[in-house]
Amino acid sequence: MPVITISRTLGSGGSEVGRLLARRLKYRYFDREELEGVARRHKYLRADVDVLDEKSVPLFDALFLDKPKEYLAFLHDAICDAAEQDDLVLVGRGGQAILRDLSTAFHVRLDAPLHVRVSRVMERLDLDEPQARRRIKEEDNERARFVEQAFGVDWADPMNYHLVLNTGLMDLETAAKVILQAFRQIPWRERQEGAKGFLQKYRLVKAIRTELIRHPQITCPSCVDVRCDDRGVVTLRGRLTEPHEKAVIDNVVRKVRGVARVVNELRP
Repeated sequence: MPVITISRTLGSGGSEVGRLLARRLKYRYFDREELEGVARRHKYLRADVDVLDEKSVPLFDALFLDKPKEYLAFLHDAICDAAEQDDLVLVGRGGQAILRDLSTAFHVRLDAPLHVRVSRVMERLDLDEPQARRRIKEEDNERARFVEQAFGVDWADPMNYHLVLNTGLMDLETAAKVILQAFRQIPWRERQEGAKGFLQKYRLVKAIRTELIRHPQITCPSCVDVRCDDRGVVTLRGRLTEPHEKAVIDNVVRKVRGVARVVNELRP
C-alpha cells in the first residue's frame, strides 16, 4: 500500500510528474478527476466538488454552512479508501496532511521559480502573462489556505515532505526519475505493519461516522469531529446545533465495535 503524495504550486508540473510516476510504478493515479469519480459513486454532487475542492474553509463555510465539514469528511474517506485499496500516486487534495501518519506514504513537494511557472501556465491554459500571474497567485493562495485551515498544516513547510524539488532546474522527466530513485531506497514492505495501525484507526472513525449519519435523531453528523488513538479511545469535538444530541451521540459511539472509551468534548 505505498502512496506517493505530491503537493505542488501551479505551474510546477505536479500533475505531469504524478502521471509519469504512476505509469512507471503501475500505481493508481488519483487527482481531481478521480475524486469526481468517487463523488459520483457516492452520489456526492459534482457541483459541491467544483466549489469546495482545495478551497479555503472560510469561503465555503460562509456559502454552504455545513457543507465544508461534510466535504472534508468525504475527502478524507475517499483518500484513505484509495490508499487502503491500491498503491497510489495522489496529487494535491491535502494528501500530505491526511496521510501524514501513514508509514507507507512518501510525501513530495514541487515548486519552481515564478517566471518558469508563468511560462508553463501561459502555454497550458492559453493565457497572457498578467492573466497567468494572477491565476498562479490566486490558486497558490487558495491551496495554501485550504491545507492550513482544514488540516492545520503549513503547505509550504519543507518539514512536511520527504523530498522537495525545484522543477525549474530540471525537466519533468528528470524530476520523476529523482523521485523514483529516492522512493525506491525506502524498504516499504518493512513499513506495512505500521500502516495497519493507521488504517485500523481510519476504519474505526469511518464506522463511527456511518452510525452517526444513519441515526435519525442526529441532525448534524458532520458537526462531529471524530478522532481515535491506537487503544480505541475516541475523542469527539465540535459545536452542536441541538445541545440535547450530545448524549445521543455519546451513546451511539459507545456501541460501535472497537470503541474502548469515549471522551466527549462536544459543545452546544
